[in-house]
Amino acid sequence: MSALRARWVRHRASEEDGLVFIIVVVVIASVMAVLAATLFHVALDNISTSQRMVTQEQALQAAEAGIDVAYQGIEAVTLASSTTSLHHVPCGPLNGDLGSAPSGSRYTVTIKYYKYSTATNPTPTKLAAALCTTTPIDLVRIVLTATGTDLTETARVTSQANIAPVSPFADSVFVNGSLTLRGSNSSVGGQTVYVHTGNLTCNGGGTVYGSVIVFGTVTASGSCSIAGALEATGQISLGGKAAIGGTIISTTGGISVQGTGVTVSGSMYAHGSITISSTKWYQNYISPHTVTGMAVSYTINPDETALVRPTKEQWPYLTWATVKWTTMHYQVVTAGSTCTKVKAAVLSAASPASTGYVGVALDTTCPVKFTQITKNLVLAQNLAVFSTTGITVASNVQISDSSSTRKTLFLVVPTGTSCESTNGDISIHGSIGTGIATLVYSPCTVTIQGTSPIKEGKIYAKTLIMNGNMTLGTETFTLVGVKTRQVSVGIDFERQVS
Repeated sequence: MSALRARWVRHRASEEDGLVFIIVVVVIASVMAVLAATLFHVALDNISTSQRMVTQEQALQAAEAGIDVAYQGIEAVTLASSTTSLHHVPCGPLNGDLGSAPSGSRYTVTIKYYKYSTATNPTPTKLAAALCTTTPIDLVRIVLTATGTDLTETARVTSQANIAPVSPFADSVFVNGSLTLRGSNSSVGGQTVYVHTGNLTCNGGGTVYGSVIVFGTVTASGSCSIAGALEATGQISLGGKAAIGGTIISTTGGISVQGTGVTVSGSMYAHGSITISSTKWYQNYISPHTVTGMAVSYTINPDETALVRPTKEQWPYLTWATVKWTTMHYQVVTAGSTCTKVKAAVLSAASPASTGYVGVALDTTCPVKFTQITKNLVLAQNLAVFSTTGITVASNVQISDSSSTRKTLFLVVPTGTSCESTNGDISIHGSIGTGIATLVYSPCTVTIQGTSPIKEGKIYAKTLIMNGNMTLGTETFTLVGVKTRQVSVGIDFERQVS
């Protein structure tokens, strides 16, 4: 009996163990099912969250793109035909579509213009939308509100800025045609170098201590160096030991990098192809930088849609008649074709100005050759020379300043001059000293050469050939009567409001 009971007890225990095991398995399975369902929902939530983040970011980018489009429209303003004091600016609302993958985005921009507050009008007055095309630009601030949408996501950006006339001579160098920097001592320092309708060729040791904008192609080779950004509408070709200190953008063309000696400190963006001949150069470059284009040889992001052509500035028209010399307190000498008057007028600038005057302004059809007038001109007052046949400062000529008071020197071939052969050209090979702000302007060809021909000033030319060191762009030139044909936008703030 005892043995039978023992067997029964063991059998009973075995059944209970089996039941416990089954229960444990069921519990574990239930827990796993719950966990799986939870993880599935978490995964779905994460995917949904990621999708929302992507669409929110795209909506924000769409709103910011709308802001940029509005600003570009304002910056590209030209004078209204009916009056020289009023400008056309976009009224809005502005609408646009962006991209198609992974989804399409859209922006809408509303534009509100306000008059500046004044002593008699302390509260800024909103201008009616119907009047926004005839708003005096020097009395306006602007508020842009852009809404970007992507699927169901919306982002809103508000930006406030001021609108002001652009100085007719704001750039260090403005070339209305082509620019060539060549030779080991060819350098430009200062503000932006702007090539309006031509190409830039930079070889030898050409150097630009600033940014460059070119509405054409760029060829940089030898030891060409650009300290800032390089932006062109056409093809950008880099070779030799060319060095670019900022970002490179080609808005309609491509970018090519030949060899291993090129240095690019910023990213590269192109609407066309970006071709890099050396795999080693590419590998060294790509780790800290970005390559973006529509058909990149080394594909990184083939869907770049953010490239926008730079704002095209207007060539400033400058003639003798447009400048109000008497208002500027210049003693006027109209020499015409009487070349003896030219020499006397130039030499008179070496004597202190008469009471009430600040300088001498000379208008002539004679070629002005400083080497024939004097080899050493020490300015005691400002000097403005306008010649329709050209100006020459030969290699043995020195123009200096007689005092610590800064002098201004205008060397101008006026707009409308015939550029046949060498007529209308300006050639500077001599030395224009420190303390003289020099504006060189010609609708024809300007040639600059020498170790240091111009210390301070700006150059505006149809075609510019440079083989000399210059520190440009640090001066502001005021010519009363010369009208600006553009506006600039000074952004006060930009923020996401929702």
